[in-house]
Amino acid sequence: MLGATLLLTDDPENIKAVQETQFLEVAKSKEQHEIFKHILGDAIFALNGEEWKTEVGLLRPHMSRVRESDFEVTEQHLRHAFDYLAKGADAFDVIDRLQLDVVTEVFCGESTNSLTSNQQPFRKAMDTLLKIASFRQLLGKVGVYIKDDWLAPKATKEIDTYLDNFADKAFARNVQEKLTQDPVTLVDDLIRKGRSRQDVKNAVTATLLAGKDPTTTAMAWAYYEIARHPEVFTKMKAEVKE
Repeated sequence: MLGATLLLTDDPENIKAVQETQFLEVAKSKEQHEIFKHILGDAIFALNGEEWKTEVGLLRPHMSRVRESDFEVTEQHLRHAFDYLAKGADAFDVIDRLQLDVVTEVFCGESTNSLTSNQQPFRKAMDTLLKIASFRQLLGKVGVYIKDDWLAPKATKEIDTYLDNFADKAFARNVQEKLTQDPVTLVDDLIRKGRSRQDVKNAVTATLLAGKDPTTTAMAWAYYEIARHPEVFTKMKAEVKE
């Protein structure tokens, strides 16, 4: 397409190879890095080789552990989600907002609170830039020369403002605590290991993409299937009551 070779696949084995078994053999191109730069920065999804392995080492301990407080945070946001669902709100939208709120609080220390606010500039801006980046990628090398702030200046500014404000609060929080407490979140851990503001911002976007979108899709699909099979839902309720 436009002078570039574009390979599309929906074969499960190919997808598994790219995302899991042969992940390190499928390097991200310079064009891909440039196109997704405003969303990913130099986060793990934009890295290759040893840099990727280093970031995995930082993220894995936080991604693989479950703390008691995580359940409390999740329950708090679930209550807001159930309130919306009871009013007949769009299920996918509610689940997406739920995941965003939970992930940002658990891993970043501060929730976006999209379920309790009608103002969702960051969420909308991220969705906008992801769509633009996907379109630019389809254009191959030509897409590199199309800038996000040309097509969506407001969304670009919203992302920059949110991440800058978040980094400011995170560094201020750690200075106030004088680094005496054990790091609770991924962001706190990065700061206490001397990582830069840009590293913190990269971690936020990486966490959102890794922790929100896949889970949102899986939960929405499960919700849909359960709705199609009420007998399964009845069985699930019975098991919970036992």
